[in-house]
Amino acid sequence: MYYRLKKEMPKHEFGDVLYLNEEKGIYDWVEPPNYPLFKTIVESDEQNFFESFTIDIKENDKIYYLDVCGEIVESNFKNFNHLKLFLNDRIFKSLEMCEKAQEKINNLYKDIYDSSNDNDNDR
Repeated sequence: MYYRLKKEMPKHEFGDVLYLNEEKGIYDWVEPPNYPLFKTIVESDEQNFFESFTIDIKENDKIYYLDVCGEIVESNFKNFNHLKLFLNDRIFKSLEMCEKAQEKINNLYKDIYDSSNDNDNDR
């Protein structure tokens, strides 16, 4: 289960996300600062600070994403490592979907490059 912050808290803003660290039995923040919150604080939510949400990818499911160089990476989903990518719609469940995204990005770069060269030739 994941929780999204509905109100500002010390050191965290609206929309920041917690995930359950199964090994420790506490909730950790996806973004620093990473001070833990106990399950009883998060799940009881007497102050209405959190809203729960689920994702359709489970721990260790095979995922694909593009690294900073635009190369396809195949991995197994890990909460802490990949949740931020998921929340930014950058994880793909199939290689084909990731390849399509890569192609779109490459075409965009090509269009920008071609446009830049056209402008240089006009001078």
